[in-house]
Amino acid sequence: MSASHVRFPRVAVIPRNAAPMMSSMLTRRRSLRTGAVKQPRSSSRGVSSRVPLDASEKVISTTPGIDVLPEVPLPLIQVMSRGVENFPTMMMEWSSKYGDIFTMQLRPGGPKTVIVADPDGWDKILRAEGDTPVTVGPALAHMKKYYQDRGEEGGGGNLALEEGDQWRRIRSALQDGMLRPSRAAGFTSSVVPVAQALSARLEVEPNPTPERLNDLLQRTTLTMIMAIMLGECDNGLVDGTASKEAEQYLDAARTIGELGSGFMNGPGLWRYVETPAWSQYVEAQSVAEAIQTNWVQQVMDELDSCEDEATVERLSQSYLARLLASRANNDDILSIKEVVSNVGGFVQGGVDTTSGLLSWLLVNLAMNPEVQDRLRAELVDKLGGADATKRAALGRSYNNMSSGGNDEEEDSSLALPYLEAVLRETYRLTTPVLGVPRRLPEDITINGIYVEKQTPLLLMTGKALKDDELFDDAKEFKPERWLGDASSKLCGKARKAISLAPFGRGKRMCIGSNIAQVEARVILVRLLQDYKIVTDATEPPSMRQRTVVVPHPMPALKFEKI
Repeated sequence: MSASHVRFPRVAVIPRNAAPMMSSMLTRRRSLRTGAVKQPRSSSRGVSSRVPLDASEKVISTTPGIDVLPEVPLPLIQVMSRGVENFPTMMMEWSSKYGDIFTMQLRPGGPKTVIVADPDGWDKILRAEGDTPVTVGPALAHMKKYYQDRGEEGGGGNLALEEGDQWRRIRSALQDGMLRPSRAAGFTSSVVPVAQALSARLEVEPNPTPERLNDLLQRTTLTMIMAIMLGECDNGLVDGTASKEAEQYLDAARTIGELGSGFMNGPGLWRYVETPAWSQYVEAQSVAEAIQTNWVQQVMDELDSCEDEATVERLSQSYLARLLASRANNDDILSIKEVVSNVGGFVQGGVDTTSGLLSWLLVNLAMNPEVQDRLRAELVDKLGGADATKRAALGRSYNNMSSGGNDEEEDSSLALPYLEAVLRETYRLTTPVLGVPRRLPEDITINGIYVEKQTPLLLMTGKALKDDELFDDAKEFKPERWLGDASSKLCGKARKAISLAPFGRGKRMCIGSNIAQVEARVILVRLLQDYKIVTDATEPPSMRQRTVVVPHPMPALKFEKI
């Protein structure tokens, strides 16, 4: 299909020293367009060395294999009879019944997946990934099939699907503008207007249905990630004035996410025949890629032709512009096809994960009004003024929070400990991601069990995060557990458990984790400044599998203007 260019009104404000940097990058980029094209080569920059296994961890050939583990009987029949949407509940039931390590063969004839629910086991697995981890395996088989059906080798240049030196090259090129907390916070000025647009929409619709609220959250998070990619913000998806192309992209992203979830956990007929669902998935991917290609071409054209200072400054706020401009002097050059593919991964992956996280945050605050009141009081005390939303994005990063370290770039005067505790408790009790898939390049022993290399593994977080042996009153929402003395008393296994949720850990940790943190903080602070969030629900919702794990039934929330 033919897709038109996406144009947005400029709202971003950038630091004074950003424009000269971008101007220099533009000069180098133009020289690349007119000169010889450098070939990609491997680089180990930004990738830490593997931690070797100690003597006690070496695999012994006589160690029992995975065949001695408990195995879930006929899991596919259970999933089909109870519904894919109930997969999170089934996983919690199975982990309670079968323990910290068990197996499951979801697809007849397919490989067994080893489910690991023990944080110590996760730690060992993640340390054994190596410098160039292999792909996560069957969990993303539908994505790999899409590229292979088009004759593309490997994973089509998509970071989530590549491995070895190819993965390292792509990761190194992409991560600089994403992973560092200071870089992620630098996109704040692009996303603040989107949070303001959501707040304005809720003033018009203060009592949205659960379906409408989910729709608004998805529209908001998509608009935010598009603003970060392009450096411009169009609030049309939120305020009801969206272009046809923006609506097409939203529909395509939703279809890709919803069908992908079914492909991961369902019977897998799409592997052998072109099912209606597979045809819809391919069509949605084609629509999304056409629009993503237009975004990339638009930014490339602007990089080549821009002369005025205003355009240079605006492009300085665009992650995509930074990525394309850096190709002029970067040995880890990405092809344009790889740029397009990974833009789609960022945008589509960010929509459902962040909106799912926000759903749980809003539900938890509405059902725990005393927590909401305390958090609002902290925001008023620490931030005050109209710029509170912008400043809140500079709080502690997810990476730093998980490790317990200190980021020297943070301003301690902006510390919002209770906000971070609320976020962390939401990850623990109501994480939007059920588990983290992995495979390893070498054999390993896990909890005394020999596991061959390339065996699919699922680091299942839900059981440990709600374990009363690790967390007092584990089924209750208590942000205070992450503050002061209470936090310092948490055992090492509890800390390992929370470090994995919801963005993963290790070499294949979610590359957009810090940006998701910025988006969640900005939206949450803006809404708490403007509204009291209330609900008539008396019981917390259960889990339902969509693209991510979401509340079900989602309680009706009311937004009462303060």
